[in-house]
Amino acid sequence: MRRIMIGTLALVFACFCVMVCVAQQPLEGDWVGGIDFGKDWQSINFHFKNERERITGTLDLPQQGRNALPLNSIVSQSSRVRIEWQGRSGLAIYDGEFKDGGIVGDFQQGGTRGTFILARVARVDPKIYDQYAGSYQIGPDRFLDIGPDDDSEGRPRFLDSKTDRFGVLYPSSDFTFFSGPSLGIPLPVDVRVTFIKNRRGDVTSLKWQEGGAAALIAKKVYPYKKEKVIFNNGDAVLAGTLISPATKGPHPALVLVSPGYSLERNNGVYPYFFIRQGLAVLSLDQRTVNGVPVDYAQSSFEERARDVLAGVRLLKARKDIKPKQIGLWGSSISAWIAPLAATLSPDVAFLIPRCLPR
Repeated sequence: MRRIMIGTLALVFACFCVMVCVAQQPLEGDWVGGIDFGKDWQSINFHFKNERERITGTLDLPQQGRNALPLNSIVSQSSRVRIEWQGRSGLAIYDGEFKDGGIVGDFQQGGTRGTFILARVARVDPKIYDQYAGSYQIGPDRFLDIGPDDDSEGRPRFLDSKTDRFGVLYPSSDFTFFSGPSLGIPLPVDVRVTFIKNRRGDVTSLKWQEGGAAALIAKKVYPYKKEKVIFNNGDAVLAGTLISPATKGPHPALVLVSPGYSLERNNGVYPYFFIRQGLAVLSLDQRTVNGVPVDYAQSSFEERARDVLAGVRLLKARKDIKPKQIGLWGSSISAWIAPLAATLSPDVAFLIPRCLPR
């Protein structure tokens, strides 16, 4: 009889533990993902925290420039999660479940429906991303260029020179990252990256594991140096970052023309790709007039082009730059600005326009 009672109690205790563990699926923290509407993808971020035994949270809609939107309701029970947010088009409902290390489920807002996925990301200081920037050699003719990008909230992006694969690295800790099957889609996890440091704390290599393949070690190559520069275009004071090969110059150079109406402090993989080709790279970080920061929302293309040419003049005057080998790189909107700048000055030696597909 005693053995039966002990066995029954053990079974009850085991069932209780399972129920508690399932009910306590961790939700607190930061989650990134998006909604798949079939033909369109909308990026979303959620931020959850426990306050007085209840879960509160906010929603970010990065593509709309809307952040920290308070959520109406969050219910996490067993393996399921239901999130409600009152949007402009009505009540938005995210009804999902914990699955494959993330949250997947159905989205509905009025007559609009879709599916969503979310992956948890670690809360890290974005300043750590700079130490991981650079190029890593993963094979005789294969490189991984990595750099932080403003479009991904400062998170690193990577470009595989052999496969042309391009993606975001999401942090799972200060030195481990993951990526999904496509740009901006974090699940299912398809790439895992671990950065490796020496005894001095310098990043020397990384471990790259893609899909079910064996992990590969990639050594950090093509060292570079970085400096802040300040120059003028009339009343405008321009601040920028110049990244140059660590080898002895002079080097050919390139001005990265900001693709949007706001100046970007981080330009992703592109500076490190060009460093690998032996070019120095200048990008504009800030523009002020009378001490007030000013973006390009109300500026003409010519005004932007003149700022770019001020950067060309700065490079031309430096001893570590080849004055007759300075070019411009433009993407999206700046693929129009770069050619315009070239028509306004004989100092532009070449152009690299990058037109995005529609």
